[in-house]
Amino acid sequence: MDTKQRLWKLVEEEKSELLEICSDLIKIPSVTKEQNESIVDFVTSYLTAAGVENKVVRGPENMPSILAQIGDENGKTALINGHNDVVPVGDLSRWNYSPYCGTITDKHILGRGTSDMKCGVGIALFLIKMIKKHQLNLKGKLKIQIVHDEESGGEKGSMWLVDNGYADDVDFCLIPEPTSYNNVEVGQKGSMRIKITTYGTPVNGSIINYVGENAVHKMVKILSRMDEISKLEGDYREDQQQVLKDSKQVIMDCFGVPGVENAIDHVNVNIMKVDGGLSNSMTPEMCEAMVGTLVPVGISTQAVKDKLAQIIKEEGMTGVKVEYPRCKDGACTDVNTDLVKSAVHNAQTVWDKKVVPAYQWATSDAKFFRYRGIPTIQYGPANTEGIHAYNENVDIEDVVNCAKTYFGILEDLIGFQL
Repeated sequence: MDTKQRLWKLVEEEKSELLEICSDLIKIPSVTKEQNESIVDFVTSYLTAAGVENKVVRGPENMPSILAQIGDENGKTALINGHNDVVPVGDLSRWNYSPYCGTITDKHILGRGTSDMKCGVGIALFLIKMIKKHQLNLKGKLKIQIVHDEESGGEKGSMWLVDNGYADDVDFCLIPEPTSYNNVEVGQKGSMRIKITTYGTPVNGSIINYVGENAVHKMVKILSRMDEISKLEGDYREDQQQVLKDSKQVIMDCFGVPGVENAIDHVNVNIMKVDGGLSNSMTPEMCEAMVGTLVPVGISTQAVKDKLAQIIKEEGMTGVKVEYPRCKDGACTDVNTDLVKSAVHNAQTVWDKKVVPAYQWATSDAKFFRYRGIPTIQYGPANTEGIHAYNENVDIEDVVNCAKTYFGILEDLIGFQL
């Protein structure tokens, strides 16, 4: 039996441990800052009990990140990065089970965060514990980073860690964000938040058609043209065309809605909030709108800024202020890197099904590592239609096979001395 077969057999033998840590993480609510400390205490206790070196560092606003490592300083360094924060559960009446139940059925694990991404974090913790417990003697180093603000942009977690040197020695990065079994994510969208403020001249509402200027009316004109931004399309090199084609097939297979494939290479525009006006009888002096956009690989955030500026200019508007509270370009990893080749090969071998490199239709912390030139892939267990939705769940087979895939990548790129 070769090394990979022994590692994969170990995952099967210790499967109950893997599922248990995933379930335990799901049972701990982790939506708010106040809830962070409970799950930090749980994870650090788990690592300490496993004999794994770990510590907590704190970024802006006291945001905690858990760091752990194991292995040999002389070889290559792998990083597994994941996040414990989850989105709110919403209307409890629309759940078929308690969102924090963590129930393990014959085929599924149930609860908020199973896909995004408590099971991914569980896999990381399981792997490092198994390496320690079974003295697998990694010919290099495995580092783990568990952050708590990915869902709010990542600036106080993964970005802060990268900016402060915590990834300087990393040769490649694995992120078990939800992807489904059939695609290894090699690129993701950038994230922009646009705050638009329009200003008017308030008058009695009875004469607004003749005198004064309504700030809400101005905002409506701008927002009614935001679909022009969503028509911005990426420009891709010849060597990216196959990834683009496969990415569009992946999202079509997932959602089955005609046109959804355009989410891969077009800007996504989400008008999140509009607020203006103080009185029923007076026209609004000011109106604010928050717009979220996701900008794919192949389009710069500057192109979005330029298009919005063009819209405002064409409307002949003055008294408009545009701010960008968040502005991050997308990023990708070359499909010809050893990391991508290994990830695809191991996933295909484990599943005995076709697996392709693909671009993500959303965004994530992966971009922060890619900005620094660190080859990075995302591959994690998911029922993608349930991410951020009611009745979130994950197939047990996905969790087990993802753990096997990660062991295979570590064996290919670092190696074990068994």
